[in-house]
Amino acid sequence: MQILVTIGGYSYAEADIIRRAMSKKKREVIESERDKFVSRAIKKGFSKKTVEELYDLILKFAGYGFNKSHSVSYALIGYQMAYLKVKFSTYFLTNLLNMCIDSEIKTKEYLLEAKTHNLVILHPNINISKDVYKVQKNELILPLSIIKGLGSVSITNILEEREKNGLFLDFVDFVTRTIHKNVNVKIIETLIHAGALECFGNMTTLKKKFTCCYELC
Repeated sequence: MQILVTIGGYSYAEADIIRRAMSKKKREVIESERDKFVSRAIKKGFSKKTVEELYDLILKFAGYGFNKSHSVSYALIGYQMAYLKVKFSTYFLTNLLNMCIDSEIKTKEYLLEAKTHNLVILHPNINISKDVYKVQKNELILPLSIIKGLGSVSITNILEEREKNGLFLDFVDFVTRTIHKNVNVKIIETLIHAGALECFGNMTTLKKKFTCCYELC
């Protein structure tokens, strides 16, 4: 593009047309611009022989330039990602999971990959988890958003309550602080079965406490 602008007197918009033609391997478009380029370059004082040879080089470049530039870029990125995956696998996989947090297929794929690296994966925890994956002491902590049936509004309200007023002290504290913030009986049951409330006791204990709190809910 810079050659076309500097030597051929093209505007950047005009030069971009040829750039796009190169990327799509439209040789006929590039060929159709030859006469315009040559005539404009001659008017700027360049010899016909020089500019015709230069345009031949542009055509040659169009055949491999984009492929070569992309292959170099991908190779560099691939090398960097391989290094990070080997040296910082927990953080690497955590970021991959966060990039595809709405894809169930990719989530399963990356979680299986994490297991092959013997990474410690902790289930969602109401006092630790966020709405994205996080690393704590080199352990991968699953987000609340991975729990089916837990809506984004409820998650946001729970996290805002925890951020504003501190960690939930126990099951009753959690219920009383969130019950009027889009957290209903069904959501509490979902959290119990997902193991997100096990910091307050095992499932059997929680179910008994849940029964006691039912009227409150």
